[in-house]
This record gives sequence, C-alpha cells and structure tokens, in this order.
Amino acid sequence: MTAIQTRSFQSLDDDLARDNGFHAVITPGQSLDRQAHRWLCTGIVGLSGLFHAIYIVLGLWIIAAVLFLTTVALLTLVFVFQGGLRRCEQIDIENGEVVVTRFRRDMLVSKTALPESSVEIECERDPEYGLLRIRLVQRGRAVEIGRDLSPAERADFLEALRQAMRLQGMPMRVRTLLSPSGA
Repeated sequence: MTAIQTRSFQSLDDDLARDNGFHAVITPGQSLDRQAHRWLCTGIVGLSGLFHAIYIVLGLWIIAAVLFLTTVALLTLVFVFQGGLRRCEQIDIENGEVVVTRFRRDMLVSKTALPESSVEIECERDPEYGLLRIRLVQRGRAVEIGRDLSPAERADFLEALRQAMRLQGMPMRVRTLLSPSGA
C-alpha cells in the first residue's frame, strides 16, 4: 500500500499569513520494512553460503563459483530495487502557489512552483481501471502528481487537493480525459 499523508491546517493566530494550507507526502508502497529487508538478505547469504560450502567440499568448484556470482547478482538486484523505493513526492499549497517537490534518497530532485493564476487539474481516467493520471497544468507546463498512488488512492487524493485549492481561493478547473480501455 502506498503511503500518503495529507494535512490541511488552519491557523488560529492572525499574525500568520497562511490561514489555510495543504501538505501531502506521497511515498511508494513497500512490502518489506528495513528489518524484513535485512532478514531477507541475511537468508539469501546464509543459504548461499551453506550450499557454497557443500559444493566446495564435494569438489564442485564450477557450481560453487556460479552460485557465488548468482548470489552477488541477486543481492545487487534486491538493493537496487529497494533503493528505487526511497523516493518521496511532496505537494504543498500555500501563499497562492502549488509547490511540487520530489526527493530521491533524501536528495532534492526537482521543485516546481505553479502560481495560482490559471492552474488547471487534468485527469486521465480509464472507464474500467479508474483514475490513471493527475497533472497540474499551467500555460503549457504540466507536472504529474501522485504517480505512486493506486487509482482509488488517486481519486481520494484528487478530492483532498480540490478541497484545499477551493479553501485557498485558487481557480479550480478540472479537465477529465478518457483513456481507451486497455491502453
């Protein structure tokens, strides 16, 4: 399940400029937490080491070498895949701007700010599958948001985003494109 956290906040203090705001953090779903990932890697190394020792004792050096290379390749793939899941997307609405910030491995990848004038939400919907894509469009610029969400989660996120934009007094045009089924 993809993690999504949204927070709409209202300031009780009149000194703050932002009375209403929106902050969402979207991270990809992870089936293994860090501890389970460690156990998986330990199990792979342990089983491989056991069979590696057995093959060496039996004099099957070629099989032991191939097993070693296969284990190294498998661990490399597991670490690369797990590293690819260390990304995050933040969507903030404050001070009349929609700010989309993307991080990978705790490093800033991109930051896009769209001023409130003429921001449009463009949705791509498949009749059978659901909401495929959400884009923020402004004068030819398009920023896709919510990539790591399922179609049902995208629909909930879209509603929360529309509500936050409405509270900010931002123009809220939503254009829905229908995608052909199976495309």
